[in-house]
Amino acid sequence: MFVRKHLHSLLHIEHTADISKYSDEIFACDTPLQRRMAAYEEHSLGEPGLEPMQVNWKVFNGRWNEMLCEHFVQHCVQAGLGKGNPNADELQLVTNIFWECLGRIRTWINSNAPKKRETMEDAEVQNAERH
Repeated sequence: MFVRKHLHSLLHIEHTADISKYSDEIFACDTPLQRRMAAYEEHSLGEPGLEPMQVNWKVFNGRWNEMLCEHFVQHCVQAGLGKGNPNADELQLVTNIFWECLGRIRTWINSNAPKKRETMEDAEVQNAERH
């Protein structure tokens, strides 16, 4: 619960479906943020921060998200994980929970993405009716 609470707080969500408030950025193409993420993936320029946590949903298993995970683990340590001195198992648990939570959110994103020939507005209406 500790880890998920901190992760959701940094993502500014309470529940997985709350990620929908970032649909414009997630489903858009070639935004300034996405260009920044691409620069980090390709050249390690512009390291990601945690506040707010901005996940690279287009390159999920890339360097940007790996660095986010490292920052997040450090954040949890600073917030009191293992009384500030966690063992290797606790650190690995935080890492695992980070990727599991983001994986669930990615599944939600993929299932709610606009379909071919569907506008963002159409997708939002469909998603509102489903949830």
